[in-house]
Parts: sequence; structure tokens; C-alpha cells
Amino acid sequence: MKRKDTSEHTQQSSNQNKNNKKTSLVINEPFELEAYFRLILGVDEQATKEEIKHAYRQKVMKYHPDKSVEENAKEKYEEIIEAYKYLK
Repeated sequence: MKRKDTSEHTQQSSNQNKNNKKTSLVINEPFELEAYFRLILGVDEQATKEEIKHAYRQKVMKYHPDKSVEENAKEKYEEIIEAYKYLK
């Protein structure tokens, strides 16, 4: 009787499961929340208050609901405001 090698099949199944998994953002406050808000504003962790303010002003103008034609501009605008309030 010939034995079938299942390790290759198992590895393929495992790879398929990894590709099909949906990733979700889990935020453990406060450190990862700060990183998330910095990502929204596009600044790094060494950014000064002036750099944060500059990034905030650029993004808030770009996504202002009255100026932007993007569908989700209002949501992005509100996220930017929340991020700036947290980081300032």
C-alpha cells in the first residue's frame, strides 16, 4: 500500500486560510491609538507639534466636506479632527 504525502496538501490549505482571513484593526490604548492617529495625519512619532499642526491643516483642507468630491470625505475629515485633538 502506497502512503500519500499529506504535508503538501496541509501546507496549501494553510496558505489558503491565511489568504482568506480578513484582518481587523485591534487598538490597545493608549500607545497603538497614538500610532493610528499619527498614521491618519501622516506624521511619524518624532513629529513636532508644528509638524502635526501643519499636517492637520493640509489634510483638513483636502478632505473638507464642502471642498472634497470624495465619497467618504466627511468621515475622513472627522477622523482627522479627532486625530489632531488627541495628538496636540
